[in-house]
Amino acid sequence: MAWSLPFLLGQNQRLKGQLRASNEHHEFQAEELKASNEELQAMNEELRSAAEELETSKEELQSINEELRTVNQELKIKVEETMMTSNYLHNLINSVDIGTIFLDRRLYIAFFTPAARVLFNLILNDTGRPLSDIPNRLDYPELLSDAEAVLENLQTIERELTATDGKTFMFRILPYRTQEDRINGVILTFFDITERKRLEESRYYLASIVESSRDSVITVDFNNMVTGWNRASEGMFG
Repeated sequence: MAWSLPFLLGQNQRLKGQLRASNEHHEFQAEELKASNEELQAMNEELRSAAEELETSKEELQSINEELRTVNQELKIKVEETMMTSNYLHNLINSVDIGTIFLDRRLYIAFFTPAARVLFNLILNDTGRPLSDIPNRLDYPELLSDAEAVLENLQTIERELTATDGKTFMFRILPYRTQEDRINGVILTFFDITERKRLEESRYYLASIVESSRDSVITVDFNNMVTGWNRASEGMFG
């Protein structure tokens, strides 16, 4: 079958048009693929950068964890040491017979030992109450004024006091100094010297009897060295 020239020319133009459209379509797809490839490369770069940052963060976290472990171990040791010191202090406070009361700068109760209850009617809830509210068994009307004087002058006051039951106590008021050498209040301490006073009085009484005796009395030590004598001995031995 013979094709006419116009028909063939038309077919040729149509094919050329299709080819051109196909080429343009392929070029468009190629551009899209190129753009997609560039985007993928950019995403890969971002992912690689993110992976590197994550690795760095991981290393930093591992370092921080090591530091935290070290700090926790140090804190554990400090807590154990503090608890041990606290136990020592607790046992020491409960074993001594020296009554102690810590007062803040307002002369309010900050802390007291169990032995403080010997002279002061203290209970656990009295922490934070003014000393003036706490009854005591002392003949000591100057207690508050003495505490104020120590707080102002920073000079220790010491007195021998008699309790309502007749017992004698050595009572001291001294400044409460912190480790930074700040004055945070005053400390009251006291202990029973009744037996010591009784022995001193007995010794003075016996000494006065010996001194006034008409008999010669000479005292010697364990090495038979003379340590004392009375008036009668002076008259006898010159």
